[in-house]
Amino acid sequence: MVNSGAHSGTYAARVGPSPASLEQYVPVAPRTTYRVSGWVKSAVAGEVVNVGVKNTGGLETLASSSGTSWTYVSADFTTGATNNTVRLYCYKSSGTGNGYCDDLAVTPVRNYAINGNFESGHTVPWRNGDFSLTSTAANGNAAGLANASLSSGSLFQIVTGLTPNTTYRLSGSLASQTAGTTTALEAKLYNGTAVTSASTTSSTYSKQSTTFTTGAGVTSARIYCHLVSGSGDGYCDEVTLTQQ
Repeated sequence: MVNSGAHSGTYAARVGPSPASLEQYVPVAPRTTYRVSGWVKSAVAGEVVNVGVKNTGGLETLASSSGTSWTYVSADFTTGATNNTVRLYCYKSSGTGNGYCDDLAVTPVRNYAINGNFESGHTVPWRNGDFSLTSTAANGNAAGLANASLSSGSLFQIVTGLTPNTTYRLSGSLASQTAGTTTALEAKLYNGTAVTSASTTSSTYSKQSTTFTTGAGVTSARIYCHLVSGSGDGYCDEVTLTQQ
């Protein structure tokens, strides 16, 4: 701990030299969407400091910055069916300087995406395209989603109750069956013809996210899991849509 230069209050956490971390267990509710957040900075420009959570029931979730001034970082995740705690951490994996963290938090947030982890055993309200539930999942408690053909390899749901002129973050765990196949999360119909997306070509699940801002008077959007290109299947899991 250091008692000078904190983001707020008197104290901040210092981790270093690398690799170095601090961790604690935080109580949570199962099948609930949360935001992990904090303020971070690095003593040396370009050296990354991470804030994240493990043991969520799904993929490890983290946010990071490499700046020398205090920067707010955050990421969203949904706990598994049996998870009552998560492991919150501040971590500096490499570099010669120290990293600093302050005001870490794990906070429940509303997830506007329905059935985003497919634990229900069905695909409602997702619709359209060629898809089926599969056991190839990011979260052991959930079913992933397979797009069976490129010609119709997408599904979507219409998300309602959004606020106009507001920024939202669309996140999910994505994987592609074969190298060169691109699987993406997309948002459309939130502001004219604008489209935002995040994608992967990796066969290993990874967290991907993108943001969009609703237009004036717009209270809904379409969110998609889309097999963009390639010959293999794509997989989506742990989809969340949260207000920034």
